Amino acid sequence: MFNEILRYGLVPAESTFSALLSACCHSGLVKDGREIFRKMGEEFGIEARAEHNVHLVKLLGMEGRLEEAYNLILSLPEPVDSGIWGALLSCCDACGDSELAEIIAQKLFESRSEKTAYSHAFKYICWRWKVG
Repeated sequence: MFNEILRYGLVPAESTFSALLSACCHSGLVKDGREIFRKMGEEFGIEARAEHNVHLVKLLGMEGRLEEAYNLILSLPEPVDSGIWGALLSCCDACGDSELAEIIAQKLFESRSEKTAYSHAFKYICWRWKVG
């Protein structure tokens, strides 16, 4: 799809990249998603926004590349959007990584995120792992 956009001479916008990364994320197309993310910055000069990073973190995390996703987040300028940490928290839940989930929850608490859903999500994850 991305190549078709380029073939017709259309210039992709931020929202185009967000949609493409989302599609790669939901399809598990890690290689394609990484390439699109790279081109977004290098070829089109579009700086990654929080939503782009959320998609890339989920793309990596849902493939079980939690450490790589975590390191990506650590490489981002501070403050890191809580949505990005939240994306990795959900991946930890899906992959069953309670240790990294605890680290991420601490990062979210330290950021004093106004999104209380993350603290509730972490409590639920812990409860589920304890009961399960």
